[in-house]
Amino acid sequence: MGLIRDHGYMLRFVLTAGLVAWKVSPNVYLQDQANTLDNQGDDYDLEAAQLACLATASCRMIDYNRAEDTGNLLTVTPVTSLEKVVTHENRDIWEYSVVETGTPYMTRIDGYALHNPLNRKVMVITEQQCVDICLNHQEIVCRAINFKDGNCDLSRLTKAMDPGNFNEESGSVYIEIERLSSTVWQEHVNITTDNFFKNSVNQTQEDCRRLCVNYPICRRLEYSFDSGDCLLGQATLADIPQNVTPVYQPGFHVYDRVTVDFAKGYCGGGGWIQRGSFCYLANCTPSSHDEAVERCGANGAVLASIHDLNEQLFIQWLGRDAMRNDGGLTCGIYQGLTIGLTSSATNTSAWKWEDGSPLDYLAWDQDEPNDVDEYCVFLHIRARTNGLQLAWYDVECSVHIGYVCKKGITLVFAKCASARENTWSEVTRKTVVLKPMTS
Repeated sequence: MGLIRDHGYMLRFVLTAGLVAWKVSPNVYLQDQANTLDNQGDDYDLEAAQLACLATASCRMIDYNRAEDTGNLLTVTPVTSLEKVVTHENRDIWEYSVVETGTPYMTRIDGYALHNPLNRKVMVITEQQCVDICLNHQEIVCRAINFKDGNCDLSRLTKAMDPGNFNEESGSVYIEIERLSSTVWQEHVNITTDNFFKNSVNQTQEDCRRLCVNYPICRRLEYSFDSGDCLLGQATLADIPQNVTPVYQPGFHVYDRVTVDFAKGYCGGGGWIQRGSFCYLANCTPSSHDEAVERCGANGAVLASIHDLNEQLFIQWLGRDAMRNDGGLTCGIYQGLTIGLTSSATNTSAWKWEDGSPLDYLAWDQDEPNDVDEYCVFLHIRARTNGLQLAWYDVECSVHIGYVCKKGITLVFAKCASARENTWSEVTRKTVVLKPMTS
């Protein structure tokens, strides 16, 4: 997977909030489900099963029955299990794959809650599970939580953004979450090594990840879903010494760690969200391509370019949040967002990003692009047959759908007014807006 790059721009800051990708294998299931987790009598629909899986450290996949709209949580995947995968017309396998996990700075206030009509309610067991769901939620941009008696309230807003709804509430805990850095975990299944500096036993997968994050020298963890053993190493699997040979070990997973700190920047209000050195805004108001360009331009932005899968998943996440936040808008008839990729009538095979950045990542759906009269592109924001990975479609530029804008962050500089008192002068602040390189 590797580091994510900001191609063709002046600053190199990368990554953002925790995101999760679900890989769906349609019309199949595991024949013997000895590794099914106890659902405690709950009949999960697909969305509830996904949230429950996120909140359960040992969960790796969901066996979903479309006919009954119920999902069972399993600790194995088809790759890690020796159980037989068989076909079934009403069953799907949804595999849980962490793409990014956030490292949060949390502000905790006991005895208060922020109740906004846009909040999402989730039933969990612990406060930490509520925090993990906020960091990894697939549908909304979560900035804070309320937790009380096993009830997890996910909030798009903070107390500063919605002070009128921030009130005292006995027994409640309000936690505001700021993402300081992000970690990409690259997974290798059914292997282990004897090259590690720390071995902890009886750990959950999430606890093992936290142990690795807490050790600056940790670059790899090896985790056993059978025993709970957590092994921490100082090198990624590709960088371990040549005399160390990984061996096949069912149930053991190796996770290479890449952690990146965020740029400290400013995007302004109005729903803009920072990711690395850029700000993004998804809007589900149906617009033609030209209208979308104009509306992005009014905010000093352009239609977004996409340079890797993680950036695409992030934009799709923003799009799903915009659908919910805008009163049920569907982002036009295609449930999609116009992006800044276009061709022309004179050369329909020459696709270019409107911001001038290189075309170094492609995610066309099967048989796309497929029409010589369609010069614009939209990104589908819901999972289809090929999941969220292959989601680009060419479309006529006059079609009215949602859109996503992208611009450089504003960096804020300040000079120390008094070295003795260590105070900061607001008078000396200035901002520099990052813009695409022209050459």
